[in-house]
Amino acid sequence: MNEHQLAANKDLVRRFVETVKNARKLDQLGEFFAADYREHNETVASFGPGVVGYQRFLGHLFEAFPDDRLTIELITAEGDLVSYRATESGTHRGEFLKIPATGRQATWTEIQFFRISGGKVVEHWVDVDIFSWFQQLGVIPAMG
Repeated sequence: MNEHQLAANKDLVRRFVETVKNARKLDQLGEFFAADYREHNETVASFGPGVVGYQRFLGHLFEAFPDDRLTIELITAEGDLVSYRATESGTHRGEFLKIPATGRQATWTEIQFFRISGGKVVEHWVDVDIFSWFQQLGVIPAMG
C-alpha cells in the first residue's frame, strides 16, 4: 500500500472520531463503516450486528457519559490496518452496562484497530482499560 493510501486510511479514522464520537453524529457512522462491518469487541457486538449495533452502543455510551470526549494520542497505519491509542473521558451521568450513574468523572485509555477496504472500516477491534475506568467510577475498589 502506498503512502497516499495509508494517509487516507488514517484520515478516515480521524474523521470518524471527530464526526461520530466527538460530535455525536451517529447517523453519519455509515460514511466511515461498512453496513455489515465485523465487530470483534464482545460488549460492542452485544448491541447488534454492523453499523446499527455500533450506533446503539455509542448511543448507550453517550447517554451514560454525555460529556464523553476522545483524544487520539498516537495513530499508525500499515497495510489495510489503522490503529490508535487514545484517551477518553467523561462523567458518568446515566446507567452504563447496567451500572447505575455514579456522577464521577473518569479518564481511561483505549487501543483500537480498524481494517479498511474500499474506503470504509470492514473490521473493528477495541480494547479499553476498563479496570482503571471502573476503579475511577468506584465500581471496582482501588488496589493497594
